[in-house]
Amino acid sequence: MVLDPAGYSVVEWTDYVNLGLAVFGTIPILWDEKSWQDWAAAVIALPGISAFNPPNPFNYSQWQLWADDFNKAVDINL
Repeated sequence: MVLDPAGYSVVEWTDYVNLGLAVFGTIPILWDEKSWQDWAAAVIALPGISAFNPPNPFNYSQWQLWADDFNKAVDINL
């Protein structure tokens, strides 16, 4: 199951997604929505997540577009 980012703020979405990602290691908490790309870069750097070949967040200007592509690449159970 993936968490569709529609209807959530980036902070809300990352809070929910962090629950499912925790099996891969320590996931940072996103406090400032402007830092979503840094949060995403830290997440995709985890070996268990990088194995899915997730998209680079710095190639996106909108977090929702990145989150949609991340959901397509990374198989997690929330």
